[in-house]
Amino acid sequence: MLWMAACALSSAAAGQAPPPQQAAEEVQRLTSECEQGKFASCTDLGGLYAHGRGVGKDEVRAVGLYERACDGGFARACNELGAIYGGSRVVTNDNARAVALYQRACDLGDAHGCTKLGLMYALGRGVTHDDDRAVALFQNACERGDAAGCDALGSRYEFGVGVTKDEARAAKLHQRACDGGDALGCARLGAMFEKGSGVEKDEARAVALYRQACDGGDAIGCYTLGFMYADGRIVAKEESRAAEFYERACDANAIYGCFELGRMYEAGKGVTKDEARAAAFYQRACDVGKTLACGKPKKPVE
Repeated sequence: MLWMAACALSSAAAGQAPPPQQAAEEVQRLTSECEQGKFASCTDLGGLYAHGRGVGKDEVRAVGLYERACDGGFARACNELGAIYGGSRVVTNDNARAVALYQRACDLGDAHGCTKLGLMYALGRGVTHDDDRAVALFQNACERGDAAGCDALGSRYEFGVGVTKDEARAAKLHQRACDGGDALGCARLGAMFEKGSGVEKDEARAVALYRQACDGGDAIGCYTLGFMYADGRIVAKEESRAAEFYERACDANAIYGCFELGRMYEAGKGVTKDEARAAAFYQRACDVGKTLACGKPKKPVE
């Protein structure tokens, strides 16, 4: 199976929105505490404004709150601010500043900041590409308990980038990441069990890990399950389930999930044929770079 992996440099918060009155009280409490110089509260309040939970979404205000907390030495705020400068439309993209913020977060003891800094070195964003530095940062982060750091280090060993290739070690690191709640680590471990790379081949376990990854919000896990159900690979072919998983992948911003779902609606496979919905999903894929989707549907899928 084709395997696609993506390292996320942005952070996101999950969870259901609290009732309006409770949300208002939370915002009031955090605002008061932030004004008293409690930088954890400033950061939490910034998260509410960044994601529009309990308040109107206001990313500019979120930036101001994160800056206040980061300037006060609160590591998590520096990490959040780095993610904004590294990929947000709220401020001018500034990878060099993102690197400096991740470095500050890492220096202040935020292990996830070390992971993100490692990713910047691995990708050469805002800093000179340096695989050795990336590996050292991932190792540091993993040892300090950051699951994403373990996953990133696992990928280095899996493909032999900056280290000697060691698939067995890679599998152990992905397992550690998955056990620590990193959904992408579960997806990558699933791929290793599917292929029998570094572990004994176990397709049933691979499917279970992809499902765990998808349930944890990982788009690759959802897309892979969609592909499996659409193709009848490892699992029984079931196009309606394929459509379900492709939609979950699309909702998690996996462009191929949007594209494949568009194909299913265009052809009426697993879903009721609906060219308007097909066009909408193709457009979503087009908007984030899947040029093959742009301008579709033009003709029925064979």
